[in-house]
Amino acid sequence: MSPRRLFLLALALGLVTAAAEARVVGITIERREPVLAGRRFGLAGPYETLVGTVAFALDPALRQNQAVVDLTLAPRNERREVVFTGPVQGTYVWTDEEAGE
Repeated sequence: MSPRRLFLLALALGLVTAAAEARVVGITIERREPVLAGRRFGLAGPYETLVGTVAFALDPALRQNQAVVDLTLAPRNERREVVFTGPVQGTYVWTDEEAGE
């Protein structure tokens, strides 16, 4: 996956989690699969779905995060944040065939 696409995916996931006051700290793509056997979608071309995990970090000291049960007891990273992961499934990405990506 190109760095540009990875950045756009991280940005999209970061925007989704903004209300929770968490930030994306890592993305691991385990596999990429063509959508509908690589069928083209008009001028946009083919899409693929990504399957993997995304790592988030949040500050347990923030008021918005204090509703999470026992968050203060969770292990912390070097920035004093709690890190957790979640699945990346059903994320569709446009495939640029001409760029070979």
